[in-house]
Amino acid sequence: MDIKGCPFCGGDKLIIQKSTEDREGVPIHVMCSDCGAGGPWEYDQRKESHDNLDYVVLVTGWNNRGEC
Repeated sequence: MDIKGCPFCGGDKLIIQKSTEDREGVPIHVMCSDCGAGGPWEYDQRKESHDNLDYVVLVTGWNNRGEC
């Protein structure tokens, strides 16, 4: 999968951030480690996929910004 760079700085050092699991699942999102910009948070139930950047990009819609 082609992962788009950061929409703000153009950086390509993207990381996955996770928060504390709750009854909805684990909140995950993609963040640019160059400028700190982040995409939308999404809940996910698939614990085995939380460290897979391609999967998190797909679930959170990182590549779909600006599309309706």
